[in-house]
Amino acid sequence: MFVDDVPPNVSEERLRTTAFIQAATWPDFIRSAPAYSSDGPNGGNKPPNTPEASQNIGYKDFFRHKYWHFINIPVQ
Repeated sequence: MFVDDVPPNVSEERLRTTAFIQAATWPDFIRSAPAYSSDGPNGGNKPPNTPEASQNIGYKDFFRHKYWHFINIPVQ
């Protein structure tokens, strides 16, 4: 995914840094990406009551798995 965004002939360090940044922001990206949907009850904030909820199968599914990634807390 991220390799398309990196110019050719960059250093290994730059490539690793880019990969880290992409991975770190992935949950934020999929939160609003139209191809992804929330799984589980309570808007996807609780895991569904199935064995699949705890399986990490990589990027084969298009569920947000919000219960894995983030909790939104309003800033006061």
